[in-house]
Amino acid sequence: MRRTRMLAVAFALMLPAAVILAVIAFTNRGATQEASRVRQLQPLTFAQLQSLPGGDAVLIEGRISPRASAQLRSLVTYVAEERRIDNDLTSVVYHELDRFTPPLVIDLPDGEVPLINSTYDIRNPSASWLNTVEGAIVRYSGFEVGSPVVVIGTLIRTNDGIKIAADVVSGGTRADYLAAQGGAAALPALAGILAVALAVFGLALAYLTLRRTRTAPAQ
Repeated sequence: MRRTRMLAVAFALMLPAAVILAVIAFTNRGATQEASRVRQLQPLTFAQLQSLPGGDAVLIEGRISPRASAQLRSLVTYVAEERRIDNDLTSVVYHELDRFTPPLVIDLPDGEVPLINSTYDIRNPSASWLNTVEGAIVRYSGFEVGSPVVVIGTLIRTNDGIKIAADVVSGGTRADYLAAQGGAAALPALAGILAVALAVFGLALAYLTLRRTRTAPAQ
């Protein structure tokens, strides 16, 4: 009877942990997929882009062109997030309020490439501004003219030349992006391994406990 109670306690402790780890692994799997996709792409020059037929996934490294106009102080594209205190009253979280992601032009060493869409994600912003003057505290994070960025998207051919439908505009280089994604990508893999380990350990513990209970001599 005592062993049965111990078994129940062990399951009660391990099952929630295994479930939580499995949820983490599932919800963060996108980072792993994105990192794998980017590893297959190399930075392309303007000349290399021109040789492609269009419709291909591409990656470029360049700087935001001076053609862009500052919209908020020096930021030409940004995400606005409100700072809030989490439910536990001990940690700060940022809740997205708005984003401004206009089409941009990216300067490459041998040419310039327009981004035709305004639906890209901003990652690893290189500039930010915290508004603490009035009302809620809001953080604005994005890029300025001349900011080095890596763009990941799809090459589009038009009558006006080549353009990119961007999925991601991220600060820095391809290597910087992979380094940032690498940490996020490692989390689901580790969580998945731990979840499986806890499940296997729980099943083994249950098997051994029940086996000993059945083989124990009657008192």
